[in-house]
Amino acid sequence: MIGTLLFALLPLPSSMLFISYGLMNAKSIGIIVGFWIGRFVAYIIMINLSKYFVDYFREILNSDIQSIFISDIIGIIMTLFILLIDWNILFSERQLVFIKPKKFFL
Repeated sequence: MIGTLLFALLPLPSSMLFISYGLMNAKSIGIIVGFWIGRFVAYIIMINLSKYFVDYFREILNSDIQSIFISDIIGIIMTLFILLIDWNILFSERQLVFIKPKKFFL
């Protein structure tokens, strides 16, 4: 139960936890209780910390609509940049090649 609780506090996917315990035929009540207590604690911590981050960014942006709009556009451009990278070529040949949008969207 304690191991599951500690695992649930980490930002790891839970599927590998349940698959590994399923393969071991472990007792499930301790796993489930530990997992949900750990996730509950982790989410409470994230919710409380997010208040500080929101306040910090609100001070930086000064609640100016133009600053918020620019930060949204930068976020969209960064997401598109990551999506348009040909990751197979990047990892195999170590070259940065972009996928053409025509191929990407069809």
